[in-house]
Amino acid sequence: MNRLRNLPLAARLGLGFGMLALGLAIVSLMARGSLTRTQADTQEAGGDFQAVQLIGKLVERDEATAHLTAQHLYVFDGNLRTEDRLARRIDALQRANDAGIAKARPFFDDERGPMIERFAAAEKEYAVAVDQALELSRRETVEKVEERDGSRDVYTNQVIAKNAAVEKAGGSVKILKPKDEMGEQAA
Repeated sequence: MNRLRNLPLAARLGLGFGMLALGLAIVSLMARGSLTRTQADTQEAGGDFQAVQLIGKLVERDEATAHLTAQHLYVFDGNLRTEDRLARRIDALQRANDAGIAKARPFFDDERGPMIERFAAAEKEYAVAVDQALELSRRETVEKVEERDGSRDVYTNQVIAKNAAVEKAGGSVKILKPKDEMGEQAA
């Protein structure tokens, strides 16, 4: 302590301000590291948010498909022109969902990959059931079938169940667990 008192005032001030500058440099380095981690976490959260939005749109289009399919089979049965117009709209929704699934896949390239694959499989089965119901309905219209049990049975027994499976798969995909600081899925 005596050595410090024996130093000239300029040396003591220089040493004090030097220690202060060193402390500021250390705090700045620590803050930069923290901000880098925060930025990475924010980007990951933004990706999760975008993935949830994409899945939400997929489920929304599936609901619209179910509604249009019901119109095709029950409301406009026998009106071939309107049925064909509805079938084109349904086809456009299904193509949009195919593109949406492809767009969502990169967000699920980690351990959550099976979620999007389950959703895609449920979506494919749903589209097959819808297409089958529409095809039967169109054939019944062309053949002027009075009892349209074929297409309606497919709708009630397959389309509705497959739509519920898509909603369930979409719900499980929407529940994305945030990652903790170690990169592990939080419980």
